[in-house]
Amino acid sequence: NPAYNMFMSTNDLTTPPTSGQVYAFAPPTPPANDECSNAIAVTVGTSNNLCGNAINATNLNATTSGADVPSACGQGRDTWFSFVAPTGGSALISVATSNGGNLEVFGGSCGSLSSVYCDGLRFNGGNEVGSLTPGATYYIRLGINDDENPYSLCINALDPAPAPINWRSACWPASPGRRASTPSSPRRKSANPSPCPRCRPRSPRRSAARSAACPA
Repeated sequence: NPAYNMFMSTNDLTTPPTSGQVYAFAPPTPPANDECSNAIAVTVGTSNNLCGNAINATNLNATTSGADVPSACGQGRDTWFSFVAPTGGSALISVATSNGGNLEVFGGSCGSLSSVYCDGLRFNGGNEVGSLTPGATYYIRLGINDDENPYSLCINALDPAPAPINWRSACWPASPGRRASTPSSPRRKSANPSPCPRCRPRSPRRSAARSAACPA
């Protein structure tokens, strides 16, 4: 670091000045992803490969993004990441750190962000973020309460909830020109190994033609 000559004196002009040196130090270098514009892109992993695409990062010398970011989690030293929302529209964000902090997800673009999720870091299971637009880019603002070098972050897709099964149409399809027989309750125990409960006539007087509509 360069040294500069310095002369110090009091208001009393009769006192001889004191000489010395002062040193100028450059401010510490923040992380590369200190701002939204330099967010680190994270690849979203599949649901069956949890944290297979984890990355390491640091928040040493990180700065506060400032009032231009409409944060719902409060201000603090932060680092930024980005990801593309998976097909199912839900993602699991996991952060491995020994310190607490906040995680916020934004839609939009840097300079025009809109907060869509904000919560404290969840160490048991990660932070689940839903209602995302598949294929859209989102930004993560991660604030950790203390210096952490390194910490790791990973994002995985969450499987969408299975669609409800329409037992009537799945197990008792109607034949052309004929109503489908009414199924018995799916909760009723049956020796039938099929996922559909066995369909039987309700009375001996039911015609053989109507009974034939039920699967074997």
